[in-house]
Amino acid sequence: AFRLFHSLFLVFSVIGMQVFLLHSVSSKLCVPAVRQVRRVYDEFQVAIYGENTYITVNGFHRGKAGAEPDLAGFRALSMEKKVEICSVPLSQPYFTYTILLIWTVTCLAEIRRAVRLLFSTLLSVPTVLVVEDVLKEKTITGMTRGMKAFIGVFCFLPRIAAAMLLNYLGCRWLLSTANLQDLFLNSLALEFMVVLPELLYNTFATDRGKRLTEETMLTAGEKAAVPLKGSIKSLLLSLTWVVFAVAWVYVYMVYVQSVLPGLELFVMIPINVGVPINIGCGPSSKCPAVKALRCEYAFKAKRSIPEDDITGDLDTASANAVFGHVEAEAERRAKEKRHETDARDDQADRIVIVSHRPQNRECSWATTGMCDRSASPTLRSSSKSPTFRGSDIAPSSFSCMLTRLDCQSKLCGAGKMEFACPQSHTSKDLGERMTDMRGASVGSMTSQQ
Repeated sequence: AFRLFHSLFLVFSVIGMQVFLLHSVSSKLCVPAVRQVRRVYDEFQVAIYGENTYITVNGFHRGKAGAEPDLAGFRALSMEKKVEICSVPLSQPYFTYTILLIWTVTCLAEIRRAVRLLFSTLLSVPTVLVVEDVLKEKTITGMTRGMKAFIGVFCFLPRIAAAMLLNYLGCRWLLSTANLQDLFLNSLALEFMVVLPELLYNTFATDRGKRLTEETMLTAGEKAAVPLKGSIKSLLLSLTWVVFAVAWVYVYMVYVQSVLPGLELFVMIPINVGVPINIGCGPSSKCPAVKALRCEYAFKAKRSIPEDDITGDLDTASANAVFGHVEAEAERRAKEKRHETDARDDQADRIVIVSHRPQNRECSWATTGMCDRSASPTLRSSSKSPTFRGSDIAPSSFSCMLTRLDCQSKLCGAGKMEFACPQSHTSKDLGERMTDMRGASVGSMTSQQ
């Protein structure tokens, strides 16, 4: 009787602890994290849409459908705020998707173990009418209906339900994490809740109870639960779990998530970083702004870009854009010289590059950003280190890591990309550099005063 009471106590303790932890994760972790990430995204929406916003049911701003984002508002934010905005998990969808997929696979492994044990214990073992027919020595030959109902309701149902609910709450918590480093660490911290039943069993179960459990066998359950080696059924079953995990994470991020309601996933313009992500800043290790500047180019809502603007030939022009060495000094210098740069742009030399842009396309992406490129020998001797101001799809014609060039570009109707550059940098220097780097990929270059 004591052993039975001890076993039941462990079962209900596990259930109670799981319910308590799930409630705590929902109320004490998810709610504050969701509120924080909504506040950060609200500031981003106000910065790029201004008055063209509406208020969601949660009291935060969202850009109106069809409103064109103004990235100048984003650049006007402080560097700390830019980094905070660019640390929102949904701004890095591929990394976030991978983390959520790993977490989902962890929960599915627990569900799969429970389903296999459920099948071998309740479905494969015969149902008997009397308790005397249940056990023969150390082999379970059958179970009564009451025993199967008790085990199913108090053992398997809570285990499977807890894993499913924990997966949902974990995805919500991870998606609302305001820091990409914490996103990875939180995914590791969640795993202890999955292994909680096994932890309590290994800690509090008696040695005699563990030994009896290990020595007790099922007549046909375990064999029936494991398919024959190399069977097609086993392969298809494993593939089903994989497909379900991949599909569930995508559906959650795109359709189910309520962390940022009304959000359309960010479109990541294809780029070639040129250096490892963990280096990011090229030859310099002092680059606190690199994440914010990368994010500035990628932060475009799907509804703001026509579909053919992110497919086809546009990828050819954008895939070579290089984001490199960006120093903290660039932010201060950009603010000091903003008015001076705007005045010089009006008197700039203009270089026209014929790209593979589709015809009859209106001018778009006249936004400005910051991008480092490797200087040519002519530009390297410059006493100044100005900032390159380019479009989202600025070609990799200039590859500057040591000095930067003041330019402003936009993409216009008949497939032409225009660069407006200060007169201090002649079109001849730029043309020579672009010819060296792009070769046949650049159709033609002309200059006009």
